[in-house]
Amino acid sequence: MVELTVPYESRMEEAYAFKEGKYLDLTKELKKDGYEAKIMPVEIGARGFMTRMIIPGMLERRRGVIINISSGYGRNPTPLMAVYSATKAFIDHFTKSLQMEYGKYHIAIQSVTPYIVSTNMTMNAPQGVLVPSAEKFVKSAISTVGISPRTHGFLPHSIMGFVLDNVPAFVRCHYMKLFSRQANEFIALKKQQEQQKD
Repeated sequence: MVELTVPYESRMEEAYAFKEGKYLDLTKELKKDGYEAKIMPVEIGARGFMTRMIIPGMLERRRGVIINISSGYGRNPTPLMAVYSATKAFIDHFTKSLQMEYGKYHIAIQSVTPYIVSTNMTMNAPQGVLVPSAEKFVKSAISTVGISPRTHGFLPHSIMGFVLDNVPAFVRCHYMKLFSRQANEFIALKKQQEQQKD
């Protein structure tokens, strides 16, 4: 039996995930939109609630699988995306702690930390070597269940993660800032194109 602890309100983060800017520069806008008040309960509170609901049944059956979707951007500090990356870091850390507590009861608890996948959240980013379709990513990631407790879920993302984990911090920081800016530009362009269609 597979249980997914993905909050039913996960779309809330989609509109805000790639807001670029230093934390204090965005504070006024974030407060107006209620971003922190929305994303933190969804990513942290709802995940904890769902986990509390499903683990007792798994303990009783002495088997189960929990897959928590984090992000590669939660594995390292991500400038200009502080709240988003921090909530994803929580998911990864929470999952690792659960693995230590419940792994001995034959419950596989996995943290999946992808980078960019072509989904609604990424405004269907153009697919390529580093950007798989959702279907391709899921097929790849699901093959790691029960084998790896923490995975990027997709070989090119694993290579990218290895490189980012092993370069000097200033290089990683530069890449994260560059990513954030490019993502913002792409999303702004897609939104502009959609508005022109209407």
